Amino acid sequence: LQYPYQRPGVKYSKKKDRKRTVHQWYKLLEEAARDALTLPSSSFHIDHFAPLHLFRSAPLRDGMWDMPKGTWFKVDVPPAELEDSKERRREALPSFDAECIHTIGYYLLMRWMGAREENVFWIHAANPALRSYEYCGEDGMELPPSCDWDIYNNLHDGRLSEDRAVGQLFMMGRGFDLKGNDIANKYSVGERVEIRNTTAFTFELMPAVVHEIIGRRVVLKYSGSDIIDRSLIKMDVRMDMDDEWIFPVGFASSRGLPLVANAFYCKHSEAVAKEKTSEPQYKRLRHMDADEKKVFSGIRNWSGDRRKWLTNARWKDNMMCEMHDRLDDNQSILKAARVIRVLKDGFLFIGPDGVDIEQDAVVLPKTSRTLFPVGYAKAHGITLDGPKESDEDVFDWNSYLKRKKYPKAPNHFFEETILANQFEVGMKLEAIDRTEKKLSPATVKAIKGRLILVSFDGWDESYDHLYDFRSEEIFPYGWGEMVGYPLEAPGQTIDVKEEIIELDEDSNDKRSDEW
Repeated sequence: LQYPYQRPGVKYSKKKDRKRTVHQWYKLLEEAARDALTLPSSSFHIDHFAPLHLFRSAPLRDGMWDMPKGTWFKVDVPPAELEDSKERRREALPSFDAECIHTIGYYLLMRWMGAREENVFWIHAANPALRSYEYCGEDGMELPPSCDWDIYNNLHDGRLSEDRAVGQLFMMGRGFDLKGNDIANKYSVGERVEIRNTTAFTFELMPAVVHEIIGRRVVLKYSGSDIIDRSLIKMDVRMDMDDEWIFPVGFASSRGLPLVANAFYCKHSEAVAKEKTSEPQYKRLRHMDADEKKVFSGIRNWSGDRRKWLTNARWKDNMMCEMHDRLDDNQSILKAARVIRVLKDGFLFIGPDGVDIEQDAVVLPKTSRTLFPVGYAKAHGITLDGPKESDEDVFDWNSYLKRKKYPKAPNHFFEETILANQFEVGMKLEAIDRTEKKLSPATVKAIKGRLILVSFDGWDESYDHLYDFRSEEIFPYGWGEMVGYPLEAPGQTIDVKEEIIELDEDSNDKRSDEW
């Protein structure tokens, strides 16, 4: 590589995050760059890395969706490339033309205009040194970095056509705005919601406040002024902003669910549920509460006749289906599930059928991606866990339904054919495991209909996870680095080639000096 890849410069907001060990892709990018130079000229996305357009919630996705191989950008020239000491001291570094020749997730493999074939470098799509032509003007440089004048003149006259100088497709203005719409979070720090009590054995809700925002993800803390057990206020609960288990204030009270909170909050929650918050003692606190429209926007913001049909599906008590249990230690199986009762406004109280169903039941919207029709597991080669009371060695739906007389939910209650799953076996990505809520390198192991089976690099199959292919818990390479979510190293059961670096409080300053 001509010079080291540079990180976008996202600051870790917590001191403990800055000091913890964080995984980086330096070695992998170096090896990939060497391999990329041997690929056919038509190749753009390096095959065994999942391309950005497969991730439906990824920032920059729309802009990079159809970005062609050979797209030109302006890139700030690093100080090491500048011979003139005056140029080095400029407040704004000069920019020069560079061509994108390959991509790995958010990482772009670039070559300066006029540079020789092997002179390439990686840059993150969110790096502020990467600029659009709309922003950049003439920089007055006398000689391009590491370039041959003859090559440069030929390229500039013949190849830099208007349709390829399209950095502005997704880089408007001075680089990428991490607070812009592309990475906007619908919540604000301090907003109050209700979430599952992660310390309880049954599904009960507690008030919590948004403590921190990391891209699409929110770090929630149980609200110290509203809960009884104040020892819980130190706990972090990390979730996607559209997680099905983030509820508006008043949700538990309006649906008869267990609520663990002090007396004042319980009264406030009941008032919200009964729409009596205009009363003075509640009105002054209502501004803290995330409203229902905001909380449920990720669940209900759908279009199309098929979505409307799913929303209108008439579920009934005791209907059976298959579900992916997010709370189970084994995240690679489905379970036979039964609706205990239908809640108002399209929610179900549902759990894995068996003697412990009341204890294991959870609240889900009836359009949840974790619900599947009877027979889905068998059709896609997924292990199905049936009730423990069954006498059969292998759980069988036909005999079980015949014996129990429970109705099965009709197939049209589930979304199985709306969109195509374009992931392929072997594709690499970053994924959040549901147990530890850590971001780790992972690989697509199998395709199971609209589910993908993902293995975490370096860990055995007992850690495998199933994700819906539109899940907000899987990301392209470079996502964690962009938003400041620490990436774990692969498990030590494989040959780890990538580097482990130690971030300290001065690391961001060092990065800016290097660039």
